[in-house]
Amino acid sequence: MTNATVIMHLPADLPYPIEKFYNSVTSVFSQQDNNPDLLILDEQNSQSIKNKISQINTEGSKVTFIYGPYKNLGEWLDAAVIQSSTDQILYIDNSKAEVSLKQSAIVSFDMVTTRNPDCGMVYSDYEIHSDGEIKEIHLLKHHIGRVRDNQDYGLVFYFRKSVLQECGGFDTKLSFNTLYDVRLKISEISRVLHISNRYAGSLYRVMSAGKGHNVFDYLLAGRDSQIEAENVLSAHLKRLGAFLEPGQHYREIPDPEKDPELTATVIIPVNNRPKFIGTAIESVLAQTVREVEVIVVVNGGSEDPTIPAVQEYMAGGNKFDAAKPEVRLLILDVNNIGMCLNLGAKAARGKYYVQLDSDDRLKTDAVKKII
Repeated sequence: MTNATVIMHLPADLPYPIEKFYNSVTSVFSQQDNNPDLLILDEQNSQSIKNKISQINTEGSKVTFIYGPYKNLGEWLDAAVIQSSTDQILYIDNSKAEVSLKQSAIVSFDMVTTRNPDCGMVYSDYEIHSDGEIKEIHLLKHHIGRVRDNQDYGLVFYFRKSVLQECGGFDTKLSFNTLYDVRLKISEISRVLHISNRYAGSLYRVMSAGKGHNVFDYLLAGRDSQIEAENVLSAHLKRLGAFLEPGQHYREIPDPEKDPELTATVIIPVNNRPKFIGTAIESVLAQTVREVEVIVVVNGGSEDPTIPAVQEYMAGGNKFDAAKPEVRLLILDVNNIGMCLNLGAKAARGKYYVQLDSDDRLKTDAVKKII
């Protein structure tokens, strides 16, 4: 039975031994209750590799090699989708690491799309195999507001071809954010579903040392990549009717005829961060601009352990210094960052408002430069 087309890479400079590539191919041909077509994005055009794949292909799957030159991933995938003969397309991003499907992978993906006809894309949890150890990677579920460009969705994606075509398919003009763009476009017209793994239920394995999660990894991306990602997101928001034009919802600063008490108010929303909040507060107290205040908005309720750490800097606290800017405290029992910022701004006495995350700190001249 053939009800899916698998797309995978054969890069010119394969970053791992060719035997591992054959392992990936074998996993495609070994699918339970399925005989998928295989499209290989081939940058090598090697007859020996073709012969080896022919030997592995004991099930007689249809194998097609797609040759370049294609200048980006969008062009490669667009060409592959055109040549696919099924509505279910499984894309394996094995360009950087060996990716092998579990035998029940395609039947699992197919079951989800069959039961959810409004679904256009499915992704799943996976395993990383490294130095004899197995680490299970549990991904977040997708929702319409999940728009981070570096959110981990794994390396295997199950697309419905008809949905791909309806949303315009892969953008052949993008250089860095092809999958990010198509995920957003698919989410606008259909559901993006996640197959989770509680225990031993991952649908594929990645042979790699893995990549530790770094909450600041967006800072390491190149400028061109980030500008392209911003453009992709802006286009997505415009299609949804959620884009805010520059200048929308800005409010005038306080009436200049009514001099504000202070130059700036630094607002710090926080929940359960007693170890970090002191560093953030002290960075404000050390500002070269002295006419400032700190408003810490704790949204973990009266039992939040951040509260006593903040009170150390207030009158009666061990770290209180009347000669330094004032530290004020607001306590909420609803964890809502928008509410924190709005209430902080409402209580602010400064002409300008500066937001500071509880695990960050300002350089001593930050407020001066902002002003």
